[in-house]
This record gives sequence, structure tokens and C-alpha cells, in this order.
Amino acid sequence: MKRYKKYKHSGVEWIGEIPEHWEMKRLGHLVRMKNGYSFKPEDYVETGIPVIRIGDIQEEIDFNQCKFISKESVKEYEDFIINKKSVLLALTGATIGKSCIYNYSQESLLNQRVGLFEDNEKIHIDYLYLWFNSNYFREYIYIECDGGAQENIGKEQLNSHKIALPPYAEQLQILTWLNEEKSKLTALITQKQKLITLLREERTALINQAVTRGINPKAKRKDSGVEWLGEIPAHWEVKKISHSFGLIGSGTTPKSDDPSFYENGDINWLQTGDLTDGEIVSTSKKINKIAIETYSTLKIYPENSLVIAMYGATIGKAGILKIQASTNQACCVLSSSDIFCVEFVFYWFISNKDIVVNLASGGGQPNISQEIIRSLRLPAPDMSEQKEIVSYIQTKTTQIDQTITRIEREIELLQEYRTALISEVVTGKICVV
Repeated sequence: MKRYKKYKHSGVEWIGEIPEHWEMKRLGHLVRMKNGYSFKPEDYVETGIPVIRIGDIQEEIDFNQCKFISKESVKEYEDFIINKKSVLLALTGATIGKSCIYNYSQESLLNQRVGLFEDNEKIHIDYLYLWFNSNYFREYIYIECDGGAQENIGKEQLNSHKIALPPYAEQLQILTWLNEEKSKLTALITQKQKLITLLREERTALINQAVTRGINPKAKRKDSGVEWLGEIPAHWEVKKISHSFGLIGSGTTPKSDDPSFYENGDINWLQTGDLTDGEIVSTSKKINKIAIETYSTLKIYPENSLVIAMYGATIGKAGILKIQASTNQACCVLSSSDIFCVEFVFYWFISNKDIVVNLASGGGQPNISQEIIRSLRLPAPDMSEQKEIVSYIQTKTTQIDQTITRIEREIELLQEYRTALISEVVTGKICVV
């Protein structure tokens, strides 16, 4: 890519040289920053005017996830109304420096942890948004933000921040070129994301085919006698879980406000949040011997036990214990089987999650019970064929997973290139006009 004919030093070390006809301008001299209001929990209502908080700053704002202020009280907060075509910037926390363009007709209010910058004749608001997404601005945030319990950057620091600024007409030319390039990159990233989705669907279908139909396409079939299972290989049987595992159980949660059950804990205690449809090699929390002795429902399950989540957002997730562990009451554990290879049943559960979830009961938080899991009837080839199927699944899914990992890395590189391209263009390192 070409460069400008003449350059000068910007006076800012991490920006370096800029085109000779560009200027270095403090942000406070270009655009007025507005802070939001410190709304209290009691100010919020079920529906009304959305309040944009740092967590709401996304490329596309999801207004359904916002907090709301009543329409009747909005006049009290007129100074904090967000105007269309503004840039919003996160001022604190883990997402400090994250920004978005507010380009909505929806009237909204500004939270105190969000900064607002409005369009004017000196700097185009889209150009400012690009600058906020450059590596140079992120470097400034990193250097200037106050540490403490939570990182934050204030109005004074932002007003002092220097921007490499081309003439307004050139800003528009740069925006046009960058928008075209970003559109190409976004389309390529979207294409790769769709490919990942297809590969994951292929992975699930492959597993489901193997654990319900086998890996020999010429095998004769018979009706399984289970409506949702359909036909299975003729030499397979159907086995009820309750008749197939010597140990089926759960656990409980020791009183969370009593540290005596957790202090110096060396016993793994599994929660459904620890389940990732894979092997379980650690738990986020541990309990001690006092908890085991106090709660009779707490058991320590052996390695190679299968765990299924029964409640809430993680319902249907599964994992194979590679450690000894106890569990909370939301986990169902299956162990000790002469009929099933644990990996075979694990693959059945992760490929038939929808079937398991459809058996759930409950309103706001669906749940399945141990009784439902016990009553499930699974296809059961003999043990040697189960192990052959497991080996086949592991080989094929490893190949798919490696492809997915490669494509995910390609997406990361494209995203990094997009950020680097923005940084190079908005500091004049390359000339696109």
C-alpha cells in the first residue's frame, strides 16, 4: 500500500510520524464529552426508557437487555438523553475503552460509567469511532487508566488524549475506503463462522449416527420399540439406564454461608457450571471432610463416572469424571456398569441433548429429574462394539475439531488484521485517498 509524500513527527511516541498536512488535536478541543447519571436500583422499572450501561455497549445494542426508567420521570434526566449519531465509550471495568455508535431513533438515557461524544464539523463521528477502535487509542487507555479495584478513565484524561486528524473531507474519503475494506473482511469472517456452524452440526450428526445406528451401514435393522429412537442395528439391544448402572446418584450444597464446610477443602465438589461436554479434570470449588460427614447426601464418585446436568441453563450438559468428586443437587451421576462403556453413553447424551431437554418440566427454570434419567432407554451394542464406535467417534471428531480450531485462528487473524488496518489508516501510515 502507498504512503503519503511527506511526514512529520506527531509528538506522541506510540503514534510516531503522521502525514505533514495532518494535525494533532486534543479530543477535548474537537468534541464535547458528556457523562451519564448514577441511576440507583430503585430508579429502575419493568418497562420505559432504556438506560445504556457499559454492558449494553455492543455493535448492535440489545434494548431488551437494558434497565429502564419510567417515561413519566424522564424529564428529570433530560441532560442525560442520548442523541442519535453519538459515540458511546465504556469508562470503567473489564470492557474499558469499548465503544459503539448510537444510531437509533429509540430515546435512551446515559449511565454514569459511559461517556458520550456527539457529531460536529471538526471530526466525523464515524471517524472518531474508528479512532476509538485503533491500537493507538487502546494503548492510551492502557497507559492512562487508573488502577485500583476497577480500572477507569475520566473526562480529564480523555480530553487530553491527542488524535491524528486529517482534514474533514479526507476523513470522509478514509471512511469510504475503510468501510469497503471492513465489509469485505466482515463477509469473509461471516463465511468462516458459517463453516464452523456447519462443521459443528456435522460433528453432532456423526456422533448421533454412530451411537444410534452404528458404523456399519450394511447392518440389518430392527425397530427399537422406542418412538424417538427409531430403528437400530438388528443385533443391538435396548437397555434402561436404571438397569444398567450400579450407582446412580446426586449430591447437595453445603450451607454456603458456613465456611466450616469449605475451609481447607481438598475434596472436589462439582457444579453444573463445571460441565463442558468433555472430560472433567478439576472443579471450581472444593469442600472438606466435615461437609461429607455432615451431609449424608454427599458422596464421592469414582473416576470415569458420567455426570449430567439436570437444572437451569446448563440442562443436558454432560461430562466424564477424570477425578474423584462429589456433586451438588443439580448433577446426576451414573457409574459402575457392565453393560455400557461410559464414553458411549456420554456421546449419546451430548448428541441427543434435545431429546433429554424436551423431557424437562418446570416453568422459568426447566429441570429433569433422576427418575427421568433412570427411565431412559438407550441402544446397547455389546461392549466391544461400543469401544469400536467410541474409537471411531474420537478419530472423526478430532479431525473436525482440528479443522474448527484452524478456522477459528483464521478468524482471529482476520480480526487482528482489521484492527491493524484501522490503526494504520487513521494515523496516516498508509495512504488510501
